[in-house]
Amino acid sequence: MLIVLGLLVALDVALSASVMASLAALIGLVHGLENGGAVTASGVVAVAGLTTAVLTLTLLSAALAVSLRAAWTRVALRVGGSWVAAVGILMLGWLLHAAR
Repeated sequence: MLIVLGLLVALDVALSASVMASLAALIGLVHGLENGGAVTASGVVAVAGLTTAVLTLTLLSAALAVSLRAAWTRVALRVGGSWVAAVGILMLGWLLHAAR
């Protein structure tokens, strides 16, 4: 997921609201399925708190990114996206290396 998200930001792809909502739902579903097995009945409050914190951080970050108007800030955001994609590629390489 990091590779896809990083590339979308780095390439400054303009997506419609419906595509963004679908992408967000897909990412949420994948991460929920990956981490859902770790949730126990006693950890429901902790998971609700973590979910709220991540949602708040994501919304604030998205609002900041949307508000950027100066050309250099868009370039800086795209550079950050390329770094996120690079980290995703590195993690994929480590995963494939460990599987051998």
